[in-house]
Amino acid sequence: MKKVIIIGGGLSGLSAGIYALKHGFKVTIIEKNDEIGGLCTTWYMNDTMIDGCVHWITGSSRGNMLPIYKEVGILDNVKLFKPPFFYKFLYKDIEIEVSRDVSNLKEQLFKYVTDSYDEAGLKQFFKLLKRFKNVPFHTGKPVSCMKKTEVVGYIKTVAPIAFAWNKTIKTSILDFANSFSSDILKHFFLSFMPSYYSLTYLIGIFSQFVSDNADTIYCRSLDLSLNMKNKFLELGGNLILNEEINKLNFENNKIISIESSNNKYEADYIINASPLPFFYDKLLPKEYHNKYVEYVFDDLDNYPLISTVYIAMKIDKEYTENIDHFTLIYDEKGVQVGSSLNQTLHYRAYPYLKNENESTTLIALIDLHVKDYEVFKKAKEDGTYYSLKEELGNRVKDIYVNRFPNVKDHIRIVDVATPMTFEQKTYTYKGAYLSNLATPFGERESFDIKDKSINNLYHAGQWITQIGGIPRSLSNGKFAVDELVHQIALEKKKKANQKQE
Repeated sequence: MKKVIIIGGGLSGLSAGIYALKHGFKVTIIEKNDEIGGLCTTWYMNDTMIDGCVHWITGSSRGNMLPIYKEVGILDNVKLFKPPFFYKFLYKDIEIEVSRDVSNLKEQLFKYVTDSYDEAGLKQFFKLLKRFKNVPFHTGKPVSCMKKTEVVGYIKTVAPIAFAWNKTIKTSILDFANSFSSDILKHFFLSFMPSYYSLTYLIGIFSQFVSDNADTIYCRSLDLSLNMKNKFLELGGNLILNEEINKLNFENNKIISIESSNNKYEADYIINASPLPFFYDKLLPKEYHNKYVEYVFDDLDNYPLISTVYIAMKIDKEYTENIDHFTLIYDEKGVQVGSSLNQTLHYRAYPYLKNENESTTLIALIDLHVKDYEVFKKAKEDGTYYSLKEELGNRVKDIYVNRFPNVKDHIRIVDVATPMTFEQKTYTYKGAYLSNLATPFGERESFDIKDKSINNLYHAGQWITQIGGIPRSLSNGKFAVDELVHQIALEKKKKANQKQE
């Protein structure tokens, strides 16, 4: 039985482990933390639950992801909730609900049309939503593993959005928003994601919202990870926690073993499910680096990464019934961290996951360009780190209280998690929670799953492709195993042909 070692126990590593076991490999996952899940995690402070990841899951009602969800067990015994809207956008005295019903959303937004430019922009937006929502999430197998007839079939499935994709990838969210005369519409479209990203991402996410193919999860993020951990162990997988890999040993362009401070592990194949920047910086010798990967991670202006500050607050139980599960609040002054200005703050509440004292956790997000990690690094060095955290926490709490003054005496800050916190907890690069996204000035589809320089190394995780959250992590874990199985089949065929000759 061939041995596979997977570096990293996040969702992609767990997915790769499950599919490798299903293909008959002997599998070991090695994770540096004391629990699996990576960014899909939950922790507690002062008896308060702080969820580090999930608010909703896409592809949960129908489509290609459902078989994968079932195969990896991620939604086993998980209750899904279909709220009437995904979030509320609050702008001055305006309130807009991003409804599951596209007609409802259209009716709300068209109220704020001021001229023909606004009307044309909204018509284009809803036309794009309709086009994008009919394209299936690619889960079958990597294009590199397809036969010619399968490639043709795949091209047919993505053809309906080919033109729209090429157009939106070259348009930034900022440029699209600035095409509106209405300040309300302009700020609405700027509120959900950083403005320098391509419009494609905003359209893709909204298309899932309004096609009723995304649900809120009635559980902790950690519960999803634990479901997959249980599936992996049930199938006979071996899981090693609290073990940090610090060396790869090579022979004839193959990794023959990997080492931690205390142990050495041999394997026939290696799947890297850790963040690519970490893998390149800490483990992979320079002579094996892929120049394109290095180029992308060096050009963070055109291929940016998002990191975040999480402010966790606790709201007393008597004030929880009227708290919306997801609220975006526009504040003109906003919150500035380095080069990143957040004028719209995202507040996520978990009223269905009560703390022991029946209070509700409210989490606010400050999205940052990853280069603003240096703000926290500098603060750590000069001794102002904790005062900076307190300042950010109070500012974000005040924005919420200004909008909902009745909660003033019943809300308190529990924790402020910075990019340095997430780097420590999950080993993700500078706390980034999304892979490099395309801007109008820098495009990429994906990095190679099969490493070109190392014969037995494969890459998984959403770092190798563009964003997609849980679906992308799970499908990429599967794709790494698909590619591995495909390469083994090619090698067998090659040897058989050589024998015949």
